[in-house]
Amino acid sequence: MGYKEQYRKIAETILDILFPKFCVSCGKEGRYLCTECNLFMSEANFICPSCQEAAFLGKKHKTCRDKGLDGLINFWDYEGIVKKLIREAKEDQLVGIYQEMLESGVYCMKTNKERFSEFLSFLLDKETTISFIPKEKKKFNYGEEIAKNLSQIFKKEIMESGGKQVVLIDDTWISGETLKKHARKMKEEGAEKVWGFTLARTP
Repeated sequence: MGYKEQYRKIAETILDILFPKFCVSCGKEGRYLCTECNLFMSEANFICPSCQEAAFLGKKHKTCRDKGLDGLINFWDYEGIVKKLIREAKEDQLVGIYQEMLESGVYCMKTNKERFSEFLSFLLDKETTISFIPKEKKKFNYGEEIAKNLSQIFKKEIMESGGKQVVLIDDTWISGETLKKHARKMKEEGAEKVWGFTLARTP
């Protein structure tokens, strides 16, 4: 373990002592989402980002002609515990909640590689970069925080302007219009493929 990693772990330990974490759902101390409550998070089915009907592996249907997103990954339905977690994160700017949710989502991908195979193949391609939707300077950018954590986990470059292949990140998918609009803009600026990535979406 390097010095930077050691310092990070020491800093995290000190912060946990001074500002202990409690499960947003049940109040148990230790994490924002305890192991028991994690089991009650409803897994989202994959949909086509264009027509929003069921889609195998999250890819856009070949018959859908929208020029924005080529695929979409969401881990959970935006309801119940998941909705409560994201609302709490936004109200109190608790970046740690997003970190824990992303860790849980990445664990899902690693333990179910077949289901996420199309997205993982795209994400791990050397040409693929990570991006997020810019916000006004005064606003806290949740998508940017998720992008930073995802880039660290998979050792990918973050480019706000994107590249030829882009994983475009936001925290939630409600109607999807924000992500789709930004993906179209990226295509106009030269991107060839863009996949959307959010922690949750409206079922």
